[in-house]
Amino acid sequence: MRQGIVAELDLLSVSGEARSELPVFAERQSGWDNPALRIEGRTASGSVLVTTSVN
Repeated sequence: MRQGIVAELDLLSVSGEARSELPVFAERQSGWDNPALRIEGRTASGSVLVTTSVN
């Protein structure tokens, strides 16, 4: 994902790992009512990683 994009992440892994290398806030921040991107990632036995794109 490109840096500077406001996104809402919803990640879940049952037996793996779900994580993000992006700055993450537990609560929605002021002015971020309409994120440009919504990412949902689900896996039962694998891992989910959200990171920035390479320029």
